[in-house]
Amino acid sequence: MKKINEIVKGASGCVECVANCAIDYPITSVEYDSRKAAPGSLFVAVEGFESDGHRFINGAVERGCRAVLLSSSRLDEFSGLASQGVTLLVSQNTRRALSAVSSVFCGNPSASLHVTGVTGTNGKTSITYILETIYKSLGIS
Repeated sequence: MKKINEIVKGASGCVECVANCAIDYPITSVEYDSRKAAPGSLFVAVEGFESDGHRFINGAVERGCRAVLLSSSRLDEFSGLASQGVTLLVSQNTRRALSAVSSVFCGNPSASLHVTGVTGTNGKTSITYILETIYKSLGIS
């Protein structure tokens, strides 16, 4: 669980609070599916390839969600939610913001992970076994 202001601060440069920013209540989940939104959720309206998450903002609020992250270009459409006590966050790219917010919410787990990518046409399986052997010998899981 994180406070809304912790999430905004951790995702700075990607997310900005524009309404009801002084309300610093705990966020218990980050959702992009409005059907999963509940009291304590931060709903992120992602413009998808087939469906626009902005269409579901009102449904998320009806389910008790009191914080919404939406596209800054769509703020005028949803500014009225501020008068209902909803904290409004905006981003230029809500898909990218969802990633940043989720990372902050989960405690930035990738900061402590070592990641190695292997690409190519041939030899991927062989190189992954070789890397596994090297990592194990170094005590890296």
